[in-house]
Amino acid sequence: MLDDYLLTVISNIGMISLIALSAYLLLI
Repeated sequence: MLDDYLLTVISNIGMISLIALSAYLLLI
């Protein structure tokens, strides 16, 4: 259960950072 939770959190952080990075690059 804990591993599944950690994987979900890590994937969510990865998606958010990817979206933030692409938005940042678009604003430049």
